[in-house]
Amino acid sequence: MSSTATLGEARDQLARWIDESRRFVIFTGAGISTESGIPDFRGPNGIWNKVDPNQYDFQAYLADPELRRQRWQLYCEGGLGAAAMPNAAHYAVAELVTLGIADCVITQNVDGLHARAGTPADRLFELHGSNRFAKCLSCWTRYPREETLRWELDPVAGVPLCPACGGLMKSGGVSFGEPMPPYETAEAIRRSRAADLFLVVGSSLVVYPAAAMPAYAVERGARLVILNIGETPLDRAADLLIDAKAAEFLPRVVEQVKQRRGNRVRILAVDVGTGTQDILLFDPRARDRELCPVGPTVADGAHRRAHSRCHAARRAGGADRPADGWRPPRPGAARDHALAGLPIAATPDAATTFDDDLERVREMGVSVVSDDEAARLPGTHLRLGDIDRAALLGVLAAFDVPPPDAWAVAVFDHGAAPPGVSDRAFRFAYLAQRIDAGLTALGFLAADIPSEMTRLGAVAQELSDLGPLLVMDTGPAAVLGALDDAAVRCPGIVANLGNFHTLAYALDDEGIAGVFEHHTGELAAPQLERLLNRLADGTLTNREVFESQGHGAIVRRPLGTAPLSLTGPRRALLTGSLLQPYFAVPHGAMMLAGCFGLLRAWAAKDSAVREQIERRLGPGRSPAC
Repeated sequence: MSSTATLGEARDQLARWIDESRRFVIFTGAGISTESGIPDFRGPNGIWNKVDPNQYDFQAYLADPELRRQRWQLYCEGGLGAAAMPNAAHYAVAELVTLGIADCVITQNVDGLHARAGTPADRLFELHGSNRFAKCLSCWTRYPREETLRWELDPVAGVPLCPACGGLMKSGGVSFGEPMPPYETAEAIRRSRAADLFLVVGSSLVVYPAAAMPAYAVERGARLVILNIGETPLDRAADLLIDAKAAEFLPRVVEQVKQRRGNRVRILAVDVGTGTQDILLFDPRARDRELCPVGPTVADGAHRRAHSRCHAARRAGGADRPADGWRPPRPGAARDHALAGLPIAATPDAATTFDDDLERVREMGVSVVSDDEAARLPGTHLRLGDIDRAALLGVLAAFDVPPPDAWAVAVFDHGAAPPGVSDRAFRFAYLAQRIDAGLTALGFLAADIPSEMTRLGAVAQELSDLGPLLVMDTGPAAVLGALDDAAVRCPGIVANLGNFHTLAYALDDEGIAGVFEHHTGELAAPQLERLLNRLADGTLTNREVFESQGHGAIVRRPLGTAPLSLTGPRRALLTGSLLQPYFAVPHGAMMLAGCFGLLRAWAAKDSAVREQIERRLGPGRSPAC
C-alpha cells in the first residue's frame, strides 16, 4: 500500500488529502523536536545512548528517595530541553489546528513545545504527560512548573509534598511503567478511530500503547501518512512515506493547503418553517453533510411557553401579568391568552408581526407599548426572532464543529403591505415581480434585501455580526432545492406543500412559465389537483386563486401535459392522486430541500461559492437555477 514520491509530489499529495479530509489527526514524536535542539531517544545520538533508562523507571522512583531527588533537580533545571524553542514544524502544526483544518494533535513528547507554539489546549493530547507541570502521585493534582520551583524539598521524601494531600510530587512526564493519563489516552483513541487522514510526524512508532494510535486509524479506513527520517513498523500500512525534516517540509504543506482552501466558506443553511427548522452545515471539505438536524422553531417553543403560562393562570383563577414582545407562530395563542382574561403587551416591532396595522392589533386586545415601557412591565417576557443564534452555535460546539463562515436562512415573509392593501395580494406581487429572473432572484445577500421584506430584514439584523448572509423565502427555496433531485423532471411542475402555504411553479426550458400560491389549509385534494392542471394547461387565473382565499396566480405560457414533483411536509395531501406526483428527495433528504435551495441561490450570487457547491453537489439544474 505504501508509496514513495519526490518531496514536491509528496507535498502536493499531502496538501490535497488534507484539503479533502474531514477528520485530520496529527501524531508527533521526538523527531519533530530534534530541530529545536532536543535529541531523539533511539537515534545514533539519542538520549538512551547517553542516559541509563533505568533512571526513568516508575517503580524505582517510588522506592528510592535519592533517585527522586535527582529527578526533581533535573526537572527544576528544565530537563534535557531546557533552552529549546518551538521550531517551524511546531508552528505549522499549531496553524493547522487553529485554522480548523486539523482535528487535534496527539503527541508522545513531554517538552511542551506544541503548547508553546500555540496549539490549543483542548486539541492537544500529551500521551506521555508534560514537563510543563508537576503532579501529585496520590491525588493527581497538577501544578504549573513555575509554581513548583519555589517549593521546599521534604528531607525524607527527597521531593516536595503535595499541598493538597501530602503525596509525593513528580514531574509531569510519564516514566517507564507509569500509567498513561487516562483522559488523554481515551480521547486520543477516540479521535484516532474517527480520523480519515492520520499524519505521523517524527516517530519511530515502537513505544506502545502510544504507537497504537495510527493502527486504530488504519483499522477504521483512514489514510496513513508517515513523515519520518528512518523506517517504522507501520511503513507497509502507509499510503504515503516521506523521508524529510518536518521543519522544512510541513510549513510548505500548510501554505499549499491554505492556497487550496482559497475563499472556501462553510455555510450554515437554516430553513425556518411552521413548527420545525431544518439545518444543514455545508462544508466544502466534508465528504457528506456534516450536520442535518430537524428541530422546533424558536417561535414554536415560545408558543408552548405562552400556552403553559395561560393554562397556569387559569388554574390560579386569573392573572395580571402581561407578555411582552411576543410574536406567536399561530394567532390562536394570542387569542387564547386574551380570552383567558390575561393582558398581553407588545412592542411596536413585535406588534407588527400580528398585523401591519397597529390599530387592528389593539383591537385584538394587545397593548402596544414602547421598548422602555416593556422593560418595566412585570411578568413573562418573550423575545423572539426566527433564529436563536446562541442555540445553533451551541449545537455546533457540542459536536466539536467550529462556527460557520457564512449563514443562509429561509423564512416566509408576507412583507409590510401598505394600509388598505391585502397582505395576500402584496405577497404575491412580490413573487410575480421576480418571475422573469428565476427562483434564485428570490435569494438576497444582506445588503440587497428589499425594504418591504421586514422578516427577511429582521433575520439579517439578528445575524449582522456573524459574517456573510443570504436570506430567501421558504417556498421558492424548497422548490429550487427539489431540483437537485435528478428524478424531478423539467419541463414540469414543482410544488412545495408547506404546513401553511402551497407554492407551485411551472418550469420549462425558458424558465418559470407560471406560478400560484395558496393556503394549504384551504385546499382539499380535488381543488389542488384542479389548480395544478390549470397551471399546466395555462388557463389558471389570478382571480380564481385570490377569491378562493389564496394569494394569486400568474401564467406566462402553458406546459401542456406536465409531470408533477412535490416537496414539503404536507405532500401526502396528493398521495394516490391521478396526477401521480413524484416525491422529491434531493440528495436523499426531502426535509432539507429548502437548505439545498439556499445553497443554490448563493451559488448564483458568487462564482467562488458556486465552484465549491458544484464540486460537492454537482452542477445546478436549468432553467430555474
